[in-house]
Amino acid sequence: PFGDSSALALYVLCGEVARNVKVVLSGDGSDELFAGYRRHEALMRILEPGVAEQLASWTGKIIPGNPGRESTLANKLRQVQRYARLSELRGSDLYSGVSRFVDEQELMGIGKGVSEPQFGYITPHSGLKEFLRQDQEFILPGDMLVKTDRMSMAHGLEIRTPFLDHRVVEWARGRSSNALRNKAQGKLPLRSEFGHLLPAEVFDRPKHGFEIPLQSWLSGPLKTQVSDALEEGRFVALPFMSPSAIRSIRTAYIKGTFNPSLIWTLYVLSEWMHRNHR
Repeated sequence: PFGDSSALALYVLCGEVARNVKVVLSGDGSDELFAGYRRHEALMRILEPGVAEQLASWTGKIIPGNPGRESTLANKLRQVQRYARLSELRGSDLYSGVSRFVDEQELMGIGKGVSEPQFGYITPHSGLKEFLRQDQEFILPGDMLVKTDRMSMAHGLEIRTPFLDHRVVEWARGRSSNALRNKAQGKLPLRSEFGHLLPAEVFDRPKHGFEIPLQSWLSGPLKTQVSDALEEGRFVALPFMSPSAIRSIRTAYIKGTFNPSLIWTLYVLSEWMHRNHR
């Protein structure tokens, strides 16, 4: 089972591209090498806090309750509260915290006896470079490259990843953290060397994932199908899944309160179980 929902967008794109060409280039690896993700910004702000970060940390600690995602304000309060919690972490706890797409409270005890992954490059004193190395050897081969390989091969499309040439990887690993990104921008070497080749609407565009409209799909056309798939009986063959947690998540989803990424991941797992382990 593969829970990264952007695989659907990539599947469609690969299908369209394969109509005309058989080999294409991909930018996979550039974010992991040159600190281009929003979580890398969060890491720098946590590890090198300024006045704004200290204020956010203080504010997050006094926000009451658990703000949800029901409105723009609630979601912003949730983010500030999450930053305050993350700012107190270091090492593997911090890496796990900024990398996960589901807050620990949202998991609601879903996994019984499931241990955290082991992050071999991370220590309590790790900086951005160690976090990037962990991305390169954990998230990149376990998610991004799996997604690219499966979705392209589904259409017979060959994808090449020039950023993962060993010489580029070695060069990037030899740069300091501050040479790769600052608190406002990532991929600084690429910006300085190749920015003049791009039009302003591309170069200055805010970071944005290759996403599908999960929130609206799960709230609308897919709701019945997904809520059926989240029946706790679908997960009985998985001893590490908590039936009560699944029940609580499904109830909240039906009422309209949910984390789209969590619901989608459980839906994919449920469908995979249904098709392969009846």
